Amino acid sequence: MTYDEDRRVIERHQANLDTGAVEALRYVTEAEHQTMFFNRLTPIGIGPALPPPRWKRTCRRSSLASMTLIEMEPTAVHVGEDELPWVDNDEGTKLKVLVAKVSEGLWIIRTKFAPGVRVQTHKHTGQVYAYTLSGSWKYEESDYVNTAGSFLYEPAGSRHTLVVPETNTEVTDVWFQIYGANLSLDSDGNIERVTDAGSVLQAYVAGCEAMGATPTTILTD
Repeated sequence: MTYDEDRRVIERHQANLDTGAVEALRYVTEAEHQTMFFNRLTPIGIGPALPPPRWKRTCRRSSLASMTLIEMEPTAVHVGEDELPWVDNDEGTKLKVLVAKVSEGLWIIRTKFAPGVRVQTHKHTGQVYAYTLSGSWKYEESDYVNTAGSFLYEPAGSRHTLVVPETNTEVTDVWFQIYGANLSLDSDGNIERVTDAGSVLQAYVAGCEAMGATPTTILTD
């Protein structure tokens, strides 16, 4: 097969691939085509021994790319508001677990706080992102108040006490993306409880089962 013929074969193959797979299939160069030719001859003693032709590796990559796009295309996961139940947590709070990736140390939860709730002082071993959907809340150690639409970033090592104003007229709903663990501390700074992706998932599933519900759309490892 000549160099031009090989190029035409690739062009025909490209026309049959999805757009994303086309990028994985490249043209061989003139030099690579010569390598192909001599390697065809080498097994029967005609021509020099050359390194394995890049052509073969290219074809394998192309086939894998095509298979990946067609047969292994990732699918988005949609979770509706009513697909995961709210489970009673500590007094005055409810939560639902959206993501619990133990291998990544990542857990994403939504928590609802009743007016007047105070969460035990805790320390984060990893960073935290919080987005407030409704209501208001703050940390005793800070002056700012999180209200609907507020975004908050907490660096690893942060230590604080979450409080919800008693004057709130609605439930406070907050989305938390948490890495690592929450270390609940007593008044002397000693660790009383450790909460992480694994433990929050276990507690949430147990709470759902106690309600007769089965959470089926939590993203896990």
